[in-house]
Amino acid sequence: MYAGKVIKSGDRFGSWTVLNKSNIRLGEHNYHYCKCECGVKNHVRSDSLRSGRSQSCGCKNQTPVAEYFGMSFGQW
Repeated sequence: MYAGKVIKSGDRFGSWTVLNKSNIRLGEHNYHYCKCECGVKNHVRSDSLRSGRSQSCGCKNQTPVAEYFGMSFGQW
């Protein structure tokens, strides 16, 4: 999707907006400091942004409780 793309401040990857390059480097992995649409700020691996593996902080993955119980345990 974004393979080889140079990541700059203001770039968007899913719900993430890149704020700046992070000083964190673990092994071969670079990180960028990003802000999610919901307001959460976090350091996100650059390769995860480029590949699309990281789309949000997790706020988009949450299933509403009523929907969860309705699907798993039947109607109340």
